[in-house]
Amino acid sequence: MIGMKVVQWTLDVSVFHGPEFGHRIYARVLGQHGGWHDVGHWTWKGLGVPEPLLTELNARLVSVITEHLVTRYGVQGELPTRWAGEPDPF
Repeated sequence: MIGMKVVQWTLDVSVFHGPEFGHRIYARVLGQHGGWHDVGHWTWKGLGVPEPLLTELNARLVSVITEHLVTRYGVQGELPTRWAGEPDPF
């Protein structure tokens, strides 16, 4: 259908706060075929996000997004003009 949007992939990042655990971040992906897959989880207590945790979280999320995009779509300039068996996306 023209104009219909179909989700192919979802990255969900949730941040929780509670007195018994401090701060907790969960990251997971939902693929087109369903089912959530854990990307990682991180916890810390105290004010501010520890720099090593922020660096690790950033690297992991960038890695997950990059892996999905490159695996699914490839990189312009490195692909043949058309993929065999792939319909024109537009």
